[in-house]
Amino acid sequence: DITARAKKIVFSGFFNAGAKLSLADGGIRIDQEGKVKKVVSEVEHISFSGKRAVAQGQDITYVTERCVMKLTPDGLTVT
Repeated sequence: DITARAKKIVFSGFFNAGAKLSLADGGIRIDQEGKVKKVVSEVEHISFSGKRAVAQGQDITYVTERCVMKLTPDGLTVT
């Protein structure tokens, strides 16, 4: 697994597929929400374990169109 030994991992993506975005006031504006939600309550296969990454001291960051989050022992924290 490519992430197993990395010291820092950055994931990037969108919460919804098909959203219309624009740049405004030094940030991203969501003009229209996407119709396909990417956040689900159950998954078929786990390819990355956040619990294991935190236990190994890896620096994990998630970058989305909404915010940037860090994975900590207490869970996700918006930065």
